[in-house]
Amino acid sequence: MPSVFEEELSPGLQALKALRMDAAQSAFERALEGDPSDLESLALLAHTHVIAANPRADETIARLAAAAPEHPALPSLQATQQFRAGDAAGLERLSQANQTLRPSTFDWLYLGMALRQDGNAPAALDAFERALNTGLELAVVHFERCVAFTALGERERAVLAVRQGLALAPDVPSLRRLLVDALALAGRPAEALGEVNHLLTLTPNDTTLQQVRFQLLLDSGQSAEALKVAMAWRQANPGNPELAYSQAVALSARGLNAQALPLFELALAALPNEEEAARGLARCVLELGDAARGEALLVAALEEHPDSLGVRNDLARLALARHDGREAERLLRPAHEGDPTHAVTRVNLATALVQQRRLTEVSSLLHPVLTGADVSLRAAAQALVAEAIAEPRASATAAGKPAAPPAARASAPGGARPSAPPPAARPSVPPPAARPSV
Repeated sequence: MPSVFEEELSPGLQALKALRMDAAQSAFERALEGDPSDLESLALLAHTHVIAANPRADETIARLAAAAPEHPALPSLQATQQFRAGDAAGLERLSQANQTLRPSTFDWLYLGMALRQDGNAPAALDAFERALNTGLELAVVHFERCVAFTALGERERAVLAVRQGLALAPDVPSLRRLLVDALALAGRPAEALGEVNHLLTLTPNDTTLQQVRFQLLLDSGQSAEALKVAMAWRQANPGNPELAYSQAVALSARGLNAQALPLFELALAALPNEEEAARGLARCVLELGDAARGEALLVAALEEHPDSLGVRNDLARLALARHDGREAERLLRPAHEGDPTHAVTRVNLATALVQQRRLTEVSSLLHPVLTGADVSLRAAAQALVAEAIAEPRASATAAGKPAAPPAARASAPGGARPSAPPPAARPSVPPPAARPSV
């Protein structure tokens, strides 16, 4: 017959696995009330506090250290709190803790979390896999795997990881929200929108989720519905320039640029330092045929935001449209160096190199895009690689020389390259300061 301790511990551990942190804490505290000397419940309570970043974590760890100074859970618990407090030596202590004979699920979890936060996503993923192989599957491990996969640009694997976490913790809103972000990054806005709609049935007044839904409506091609949402927001708060911007974005997505123009101008006048307002106005002006003003707006935006990936790509697209690959490269090199993972920058930079007939760099530059999740960028990259391969072969044939074989990884379908590179990602919508409920 199970003891009172076992009856209390089992619900606590199940709650911890499913990220029901309040329930886990209550169960372990009840177990300790029944048996204050129960070290395993005390250790699991400490793990619960550390995973939840509970302010009582240090107190619980100190309580465990006082009761059992040699408890095997202590090194990782203490090192994790040391690392979170900003002491890099905590990461080294975590590595040492995992060199014991049998590291626990929690030892590997904490090491992976610290490695991920330290920027070493591959090593973090190795630690998380080891955590899963210890026999105790925690939803938080899948949560952390999703974040690490996202950092590496492995978007489909990030989606799979968060779904695995949700299988263990279906009622945790933060995991559902992580799934929304993972699906959106994987280029699946319609699925992300479905998840947001579900979350809004639980928290209908969540203004952050309402804004996410607005962006996903745009991303999934439902601009008419997005326009209805933006108009309702603005009707409730007509003096808010950020809501004017949202309505302008929706109008522009509908192709109603003449109507969008005064709203973009109003938003930029009220928010002169807002990068996305400047980009939105410039894009609208360009769509209306005023190339000189559109480029001037972007040049001014670049002076204000020299590190902006979006503005640099917008200006580079204009340079590419007039076949000025050298100017496009000048704009894009700092952007690529600042964020080598940005796929749009890679495609636009490769287009600039092709225009300059500097073809040897193109395949390696585009390799990450060819394996990425964005279908349109992948197609553009395939066309550019095909062109880079075809050019020297055509030149060699014209000179009467045998053509060199194509590079092994450039087995992409050919086809004419688009006259203009794919557009940069649609500007994100700044969160309105006082957005009404819808």
